[in-house]
Amino acid sequence: MNIPSRIKVFFVFLIASFFVGCGGNGGDDTSGGDTTSSATHATYSINFYDKNLDLIDTVSANESIITLVDIKSGSWYKAGKNSSIVTYNLTSDIRLYAVANVTEITNQDELDYIRDDLNGKYILLNDIALDENGTGFDNSTGWNPIGYPLPFKGIFNGNFHKITNLWINRPSDSHIGFFGYAYNAKIRNLGIEIAEGKEIKGYRSIGGVAGYIEYSSIINSYSIGNISGNYGYVGGVIGDVVHSYNIANIYSIGNVSGNISSDGGYVGGVAGRVEYGNITNSYSIGNINGNGAYAGGIAGGVTLGNITNSYSIGNVSGSYSVGGIVGLAYKSSVKNNAAINLSVTGKKSYHINRAIGSINIEHSDIFNFARKALASGFNNFEEGNAYSGDGKVDGAFLEEDTYKIDLNWKFGDDNNNPWKIDININNGYPYFYYQKL
Repeated sequence: MNIPSRIKVFFVFLIASFFVGCGGNGGDDTSGGDTTSSATHATYSINFYDKNLDLIDTVSANESIITLVDIKSGSWYKAGKNSSIVTYNLTSDIRLYAVANVTEITNQDELDYIRDDLNGKYILLNDIALDENGTGFDNSTGWNPIGYPLPFKGIFNGNFHKITNLWINRPSDSHIGFFGYAYNAKIRNLGIEIAEGKEIKGYRSIGGVAGYIEYSSIINSYSIGNISGNYGYVGGVIGDVVHSYNIANIYSIGNVSGNISSDGGYVGGVAGRVEYGNITNSYSIGNINGNGAYAGGIAGGVTLGNITNSYSIGNVSGSYSVGGIVGLAYKSSVKNNAAINLSVTGKKSYHINRAIGSINIEHSDIFNFARKALASGFNNFEEGNAYSGDGKVDGAFLEEDTYKIDLNWKFGDDNNNPWKIDININNGYPYFYYQKL
């Protein structure tokens, strides 16, 4: 019996039909030699990624020459290729992308390469523990932020992996973080963990994931470790947010501080300043010390923006305009948040409040909850007003209904329903579906 050297396998509704036959040389080269083997081929996975490099489908297939259009319609590219693939000789697990010229990153050298193409499309295939003696590091100042002075303008998908052992010591420099400056960029699914005993330190616009972003998005990302700045715009995840409306499902664990000598600057648990931007679904766990004006558990200040579906735990301190959620809200919406702070204090005797430090008279929606225990020591305190929020006993913040029913948070297993809660996880407070706890 003669067995042909090329066998096409057609897929319908993700069910593979296959013939026994030869494989070939792999890749997208469909040429292969003759064989008389009749052994059943191995099963491999084909992973499909969308234009944001997010995984959208996984199909199992057997080794052979496949016709991609029969699996999933559209144009699909291998990493590093600029022409789409029609047929593929499947000899291993493969990743196919809906955009061309994707760069896959597996180590520190490849991570450092991003500086050579700030407009590129990148996906992380595994966790990377940074070596301070490796590329991208300076012995005295630590990690060199990607995207400064020229901004990062591409796509970076951490693919739910993390970069660890990061530290930066640049007290006189601005735009400090893993990414320094991002413009019209997409950053998603990325974890940043600062080296033990170290911190990220800069002068202005400092954050764990990014120092300064403009017209950019950050989704499903976090920072763990301490952040500090010598002037302002200091945040646990992002230092300064400008014209960026898609920031969602992010969190910070660690202390955030601004060593501000005068009344200025913004310091927040998630973001320092938000100007024309939205943060939805976020939380911070740690102490926030503005040491100047405008300090908040989530954001130091928000102007013409929105802070929603977020919570903060820890002590918040500053000079004036200090709040458990936001220090200063100017023409902005701050609603459906929970200020679970242990304390909120200020050096001056005004604009210190349980939920929002100060609110511009032209504000829009304001509705939040706060720890009922923080019921005194604030100016003109009144339970349930816009500054103080509605008081809840501590135990209520461990109950799903407080968030799901009272605050309309979405619980589930995807980006649109990101929250989960379990009394045995995250000390009983809400966390995100993507977290590895």
